[in-house]
Amino acid sequence: MKPGSRGKSVCNGMGHVEGRSAMNKNRHEWMGIFVFVLAFAAVAGANEFRWDANGGVGGDWHTPANWYDQTLLAEPTNPPTASDSVLIPGKSSLAQPVTIAQPAVAQSVTVGPRIGASSYAGYLDIQDDLTVSGSFTVHDRATGAYGHVTHSNGTLTAASFVLSNSSSTGGSGLYSLSGAGAIHITGNFSATGGTQNTFRQSGADTSVWIEGNLTSGNANGGDRWIYEISAGNLTIGGSVTRSYGAWLIHQTGGSVSVGTSVGLGVDYRSNSTGEPMEWIVSGDSTLNIGSNVTLGWVGDGGTHLGDGGNQGRFTLAGSRGSGSDVIVGGNWRQTGALTPNTTTNSWGMIKGIIDAPAIADPSQMRKIVVEGNVTFDNASYLLPEFDLSASPTPGTWTLMSWSGTLTDHGLTFDESVETGWSFNLDEDDKLLTVTYIPEPASLALLAAGGLWLLAHRRKQGN
Repeated sequence: MKPGSRGKSVCNGMGHVEGRSAMNKNRHEWMGIFVFVLAFAAVAGANEFRWDANGGVGGDWHTPANWYDQTLLAEPTNPPTASDSVLIPGKSSLAQPVTIAQPAVAQSVTVGPRIGASSYAGYLDIQDDLTVSGSFTVHDRATGAYGHVTHSNGTLTAASFVLSNSSSTGGSGLYSLSGAGAIHITGNFSATGGTQNTFRQSGADTSVWIEGNLTSGNANGGDRWIYEISAGNLTIGGSVTRSYGAWLIHQTGGSVSVGTSVGLGVDYRSNSTGEPMEWIVSGDSTLNIGSNVTLGWVGDGGTHLGDGGNQGRFTLAGSRGSGSDVIVGGNWRQTGALTPNTTTNSWGMIKGIIDAPAIADPSQMRKIVVEGNVTFDNASYLLPEFDLSASPTPGTWTLMSWSGTLTDHGLTFDESVETGWSFNLDEDDKLLTVTYIPEPASLALLAAGGLWLLAHRRKQGN
């Protein structure tokens, strides 16, 4: 065809017509391929639904107009399906979150994502069942932004749960489970990165079932995250392990069961926050650990010698109330500053806080019951103290018992322990006890105070 010609129809040697009809045929073929690719993408689960709330009604998850199909570059005719990935960035707020009020499905869900170079805050309210075949993520690599989820009814089922999938500080994720809300994770529950990420479980009817491990860790040693449980049930089929950064499990109630082991501060990476990885047990809590507990980094023969700085602390915060002692089905080991192959900044610690009920009845003090062996490495720590609301009172309290053997390389008091405290490792009765006896000067002050109070009462009586 000559330049500027209008394209004549030419018959080739095989009797086929070339030219404009052939061009139309190619155009139709390409259009068919394009439609097929789009249809295949939808079937194959490649569709990405983004919340935009344009033309939608309120924050209803099931309103198609509230979504934008980033794969088809159009508003969808249906809400997300089981093969779709879901992103909840902007266009949602604390006052008007994305709301699931009837059963919903997705391949993956990210609340508060990072898209390109932009970070977003996302809000989701779960009031009915949500089934996710892949990962459910709260706050994904969003510096300065966060994901916020409230969950009061129905069950979230997912293959994995990620609380802040970030490699940088500045963002935070929050998941609040209350009412009759339930979570079932068939894989692992993990938390990484962010300034401070919090999972909060309250309500006697709440339940969390993690078939895999509860774990966390990131390359940023300054990251923090907290799991707070005040009621309900938390069941972990695997282990609880903390690699690095700062981590706190604060149990003020409820029942927690760990299938295998617990390790706090067991990774060689440094913790720039200066805070230990800690599990606090208080109130009407029950805690059962299936096998071993390790506090602090054990070391690896020198490969990472000098990279340490991780500490693991287990805190018994007062009497057990209507709860129970902490049960450890295996062995207990606390590393110390002088543990071979570790560093002076790595250690394990037991902290015992004596409250008023334990002062009135020492047998009410919550203790750790180890069914296996106990090992205290050289310069592992013990820290007894009185609750801020309790008056220091002479007495003896049991913090640990064991059924196996005791290996003590040098358990010692933390340097912050006040005067008047002592401890005893009784190999015959297999008990670790702490005793408080005020110094003579303190006793004299107490006696003087008692005499003054008695004289004052007599004076008032006259």
